[in-house]
Amino acid sequence: MDWVSLSFVRQAEDVIALKKLLFDHGAGDVPVIAKIEKPQAIANLEAILDVCDGVMVARGDLGVEMSTEKVPKLQKQIIRACNKRKLPVITATQMLDSMIRNPRPTRAEASDVANAILDGTDAVMLSGESAVGLYPVKAVEMLVRIAADVEADLVYLNNPPACFDETHALSEALTAIQKVVQLRCIAAFTSTGYTALMAAGERPLVPVIAITPFSTVYHRLNLVWGVKPILINHQVETFEALVEQAQACLLEKQIVESGDKILIIGGIPTQNPRGTNFLKIHAID
Repeated sequence: MDWVSLSFVRQAEDVIALKKLLFDHGAGDVPVIAKIEKPQAIANLEAILDVCDGVMVARGDLGVEMSTEKVPKLQKQIIRACNKRKLPVITATQMLDSMIRNPRPTRAEASDVANAILDGTDAVMLSGESAVGLYPVKAVEMLVRIAADVEADLVYLNNPPACFDETHALSEALTAIQKVVQLRCIAAFTSTGYTALMAAGERPLVPVIAITPFSTVYHRLNLVWGVKPILINHQVETFEALVEQAQACLLEKQIVESGDKILIIGGIPTQNPRGTNFLKIHAID
């Protein structure tokens, strides 16, 4: 499993109980997504965000549990709270509902998807459209086209750091650097996904290439906005070796070419969880 989602979360203790259950079964590193679909979850939102690893705005049940007219405002509130904490957030349910039966969505549905992206969601999710719909591939293609068109002109607001550690400090710095230096990408070395998550949380103008030796981290990071993970087969130890490895990986994947500038973010020693402690502007040889 890459992620586990918990339905009908009401309070932080629900997430904590699931995490204990996962830990007791040898899966304590599996991240938990809290599905926000109950009035109690809205009331306890900040406490839930303190303990979960991601959030789903489950608009279907949220609209059943609460007045329908409140759902759009709550969607924006939840996404904004997640963005501030750099938590991945998924917007789900009835994104392109008419495509269960028709090859094209309504204009209102296209606007709904676009507005979720404008709100700052990490991901938009299909359910019936891809599970039982007649046009599952077309539905996914439509999501991609809407997202690409909206994000091409989108400038995100920079949120202040959610906490005061070195990783947050460096991710704040990369926002300033990209305004001055024309970067091709940001290469984030990560053993847990945390460094890439913090970098992506800044909503940079260039892709975040997450370089990791762990397949679990590689798969999990596919959910996160703006991140393209790369799986490597060994972990180097020194700063110089990390720079060389970043350049070799990016050239091999044809993400960069000679003369491009990249920003490398990571930590030495490499095995230290959440040990991000350096930024390096590097010109590709």
